[in-house]
Amino acid sequence: MEIGLIRVDSRLIHGQVITKWLNYSKANVIVVVDDELSKDSFMSEIYKASAPNGIIVEILSIDDFMKNTGTHKYSNKRLLILLKNIETVYELYLRQFKMEHIQLGGLPSGVGKKAIYKAIFLNEEEINKLRDIANSGVYIDMQVIPEDTKSDLMKMIK
Repeated sequence: MEIGLIRVDSRLIHGQVITKWLNYSKANVIVVVDDELSKDSFMSEIYKASAPNGIIVEILSIDDFMKNTGTHKYSNKRLLILLKNIETVYELYLRQFKMEHIQLGGLPSGVGKKAIYKAIFLNEEEINKLRDIANSGVYIDMQVIPEDTKSDLMKMIK
């Protein structure tokens, strides 16, 4: 299994992911890890239908994703892993899923959240979770589209 990109973006599969990030990551499998969406067969089918021909899309719970990574299911596959929120990426971190790089994309504003970078809003709890992940050696950057310059999260939140 190769990881082309781990992206945290509340929109999951959308136009920029299909037209830009899929090519950038050189992935042949999109894996959406989201407990709620994995239980919604209607919305899952909509997301799957949005992928180009030849691209496999899986929508999995955290448990199922972790089970799959412990097998040979993704042998000879290059993955674009999409996560809706910081809580999911933090849960993967707690379960010791090996990550070297995490990219933050669109994360919406809300009560208690502040703008960190363009369309990325985080609250203190999310920042602390990301700080824990970064302190373990994972590089976390922010990049809305590939043409944007990457911004190092840890430098932005100091």
